[in-house]
Amino acid sequence: MKIKKAQAGKTKIVPKASLKKYTINALIIVIIIISALFGVLAGNLYAPAPPHEGHPPHIPQMEQDPHNYLTIVKTTITMVNIAISLILIILYIKIYDQVRSDFTIGLIVVMFALLIYSVTSNPLLLSWFGYQVFGTGPFMIIPDMFATIGLATLLYLSLE
Repeated sequence: MKIKKAQAGKTKIVPKASLKKYTINALIIVIIIISALFGVLAGNLYAPAPPHEGHPPHIPQMEQDPHNYLTIVKTTITMVNIAISLILIILYIKIYDQVRSDFTIGLIVVMFALLIYSVTSNPLLLSWFGYQVFGTGPFMIIPDMFATIGLATLLYLSLE
């Protein structure tokens, strides 16, 4: 609590942050944690097993993922990116309702683009449409990690 002096010499107690802001922040953290847990669960349950027919000639041996760990990590990261993108779209739509700025429309468009990127880079979506998800290697996770860092930064700045 911060104490300020009023004009008449009385002290007035002003709360630092409202309960509503803490509740919204806690809800956002819970949503992100649930999306990460869902990503781990979905990656474990639905990720296809790597091929056993032999080693594909176009994929180096060191990039093989025999236990689907990299697929599970990529699924988890893309699920978190989807959740953060949706949260940011909702926040920016609320901001646009208040401000009516062209810049906010641009942010909404960018968030939709990042949402589409996150959905289409999810290994589960690829496997559901019949594409092979094996052999991605650790370098296929790096772009999604940087997208997560960017989205988390935007989320932090948007909540300030």
